[in-house]
Amino acid sequence: PYKYTFTTFAKKRWLNRSLVEVLLEEFKKYNREHYLRAIDEGSLTINGNKIDKNAIVQEHDVIR
Repeated sequence: PYKYTFTTFAKKRWLNRSLVEVLLEEFKKYNREHYLRAIDEGSLTINGNKIDKNAIVQEHDVIR
C-alpha cells in the first residue's frame, strides 16, 4: 500500500462545523477514532497547520 494525501477545499455546507463531524458525515470509510488519531499524529491538517480535535471548518480552509 502507498500513502495518498487527499486534499479538499472547505465546502459551504461544512462551514462553522467541527472537522471531525464533517469527516464522519462526508467520508464514512473511517470512524471517529481514526480521525482523532490522524489529528493527534498531525497527518490531518487545515491550511498546512496542525489542529486540535475541536477544529472548526472556516471559509477558504484547505483540508489535508
